[in-house]
Amino acid sequence: MKKLLSILFAVMFILSTEVAARAEENDIAPLSTQVPVHPGQLVGETCEFIENEFYGCVVGYKLKKGRTLSISDSDYVFSVRVFENGNYSKMLKQATTADFTATEDMTVGMLIRKPDKSALTAEEIASIKIYDTQYGMKDVPGYVHRFTVDAETIEGGTAATRAAVFLPESYSKDGEPTKLIVMTNGYSAHLTESVWNGNTADNVGVIHNYLNAGYAVYVVNNTANRTSKTPDIGCPQLVDSYFKAYEYIRKNFNVEEKISIHSRSFGTFAAIRIMREAPELIKCAVMTGPRVSVKTEWPGLDKTFIANRFGFEDTTGSTYETEKMTDHDPYTDIDGEDYKLPPTFWMLAEGDSTSKPVEFIKKLENHDNSIKSKIYSGIDHTGICTLNQNAPFEDALAFLNEHQAENNYYRLGDINLDGKLNTIDANYARRYAAGLLTLDERQKLAADVSGDGEINVMDSSLIRRYVVKYIDVFPAEEK
Repeated sequence: MKKLLSILFAVMFILSTEVAARAEENDIAPLSTQVPVHPGQLVGETCEFIENEFYGCVVGYKLKKGRTLSISDSDYVFSVRVFENGNYSKMLKQATTADFTATEDMTVGMLIRKPDKSALTAEEIASIKIYDTQYGMKDVPGYVHRFTVDAETIEGGTAATRAAVFLPESYSKDGEPTKLIVMTNGYSAHLTESVWNGNTADNVGVIHNYLNAGYAVYVVNNTANRTSKTPDIGCPQLVDSYFKAYEYIRKNFNVEEKISIHSRSFGTFAAIRIMREAPELIKCAVMTGPRVSVKTEWPGLDKTFIANRFGFEDTTGSTYETEKMTDHDPYTDIDGEDYKLPPTFWMLAEGDSTSKPVEFIKKLENHDNSIKSKIYSGIDHTGICTLNQNAPFEDALAFLNEHQAENNYYRLGDINLDGKLNTIDANYARRYAAGLLTLDERQKLAADVSGDGEINVMDSSLIRRYVVKYIDVFPAEEK
């Protein structure tokens, strides 16, 4: 048995399987059928899923201290081995259904099987879900819709860019519009038909947390049409992609007009461009692990790619052309004209608190911007960008909630604001007219379906007639 396990784990680095899924155009699908419904699905660059006649095996999974692994079905058991000295030799957990919690950061392999050691079928293997319970949840209610937009290129043409919008369980196509966040991503943020940013716990977890808080989130692929991991750093095509995706979402989904931003690392450049080009559209922005100087980052970038994206004269990018980066390099641009941004919260890991971000934040304050900033000790760059500790996410969410404008949305006739129009609303109008009920200002606007500026039994009657389809429009809508 030990020999079989050794052979099995030895070949695990060679074999892998790929799972792909795609939502039909103009459809929204439950997250459980389109992307991992848990933050820690073991798919991506750091691990592999292996099938054989008897076992389902996962190798190369990087598990952080304090995090817990579990499986979805008690009909199976799993064991855990730690990767040390070039092999999976040390057994950490015997084959049981019990969860496994890491006592330190480690790379592990999992062996999943039936308790009676009978063979697993391909269907049974496919049905097993593995969870990394960092976020204290396995299933995240919500929906996803994937689409493409044709964004303008520097050459004057267009190029298709993938995008996705994630919708919370509370989303309603007819009721109160859902709050919307655009996530501008940095290094290696990729979007395929079935994968966003590797579907790792750190990367997908922050979206799940926002969904649980009632926000919708949209992303676009900032590594489109290339193999390099160098981010687009706010190039015109990328920024156009964000605006085109926003227009598509507003047209097809019931979301608020004004949006918030969550930027990550190199995504700072695109976020600032969006805020500078459409400040009236942005409520506020959470800037995590910010990068603010293109020129400073230039030595480590794919210079040819960036030179072409920004229309450099020297397309090889051997020379940094400052004039071509005007309006795209925040650290340089802020020294010019009055530099205004919507309210921003700058969240820095201890290692990210280098001179450029800190200096840029001080310059923003000198321009009388609404600024909040905090340096988080003990959190690395990935941790702050994904807000994968509770305190940073709670800080970010509190900031976003604080800057959500009062919602003035209402639908004529829907007096109780539940997203439906029925006889309950008619009763609300009748009871208000009789002095038996109080309404707030938004409810009063919804109740005046006659459009005469008063709320009385006429409004109640009109709502009843609308509910039974005797009329299909209220008088107030015709005025």
